[in-house]
Amino acid sequence: MVGKFSDETKMSGSRIGTLYCWKYGDGHPYQTPNDELRRSIAAKHGESTLTDIGEPGAVGNLLESVLIEDTAKRLGLEKPCIDAMTLVERTPYYEVSMDGMIPQNTPRTVFASEYVQILDLDQASPQLDQITLQYLIPVECKCTSAFADDMPPLHRGPIQLHMQMMAANAEFGILVSLHRSIERRITIYKRSETICKRITELCQDFADRVQTERFYPPVTIEDASANVPRDPDAECDLDDLDDEIERLEGLRRDRDAVSESIEECELAIMKKMGDASTGYSTRYQVDWPIRNYKAQPEKVVEAKPARQVRLKSLKIKNRI
Repeated sequence: MVGKFSDETKMSGSRIGTLYCWKYGDGHPYQTPNDELRRSIAAKHGESTLTDIGEPGAVGNLLESVLIEDTAKRLGLEKPCIDAMTLVERTPYYEVSMDGMIPQNTPRTVFASEYVQILDLDQASPQLDQITLQYLIPVECKCTSAFADDMPPLHRGPIQLHMQMMAANAEFGILVSLHRSIERRITIYKRSETICKRITELCQDFADRVQTERFYPPVTIEDASANVPRDPDAECDLDDLDDEIERLEGLRRDRDAVSESIEECELAIMKKMGDASTGYSTRYQVDWPIRNYKAQPEKVVEAKPARQVRLKSLKIKNRI
């Protein structure tokens, strides 16, 4: 279910992937841990953090019940319960909702196939040929325009599903992914105690950071420059980074030299092309396109309050 039902001051299933991917994976493509932390701190101070889910989110919500019900039918499981509003688990450190839950009262053995994958992420070779499912089984549904991967990426459901398994005290979970509106993948997970332990630690640390407003080490330039320093005149010792500073200076000089060379080459070609929009050499075709802009009425820019923004580039002076 796209849209928030949980307390925004706490970590949730839809957000835990951000913390996990930066701590134990290769990073998250859209969010940083500090993005999530700022969101919860804002909620703590009474600021609204709700955003419009947009048309993709709305369509995804419409498809969830159909995908989950048909997945249960395809796997030979019992009828799922689909009601995210009531399936919310609250703990001191996190809240999580489920897209669906299958109450499997009798054991059911499911086999892997072309579109059904069975994974045990605690194993060196996580692919399983079969698994016997029983008891409560959380179901998470994802709709994406991305092509299907060999295994679902951690940021697109697996970690969220594990938090749901923790909340439901479940041994299994099912991730249903619809790719490009035409290809469904069903991934059945055996609960990973390693992942669950990490989730607990991440959520406890996150809760402490929300209370103390202690931010994570930045993971991107944008992340590093997002917070204005409390003391603009503060100084620090960078002796251990002398080599990095020297390397940065060298890379900047190389970048400037490359930029100048690119401009020289482009200018030479533009001079030769003159009024032509297309030019040909023995090996290349060069296009010099024109972009048309429609006329627009004059706009009055609204007044903005004074604010501070930390720059995303460093200024270096040689002290020697």
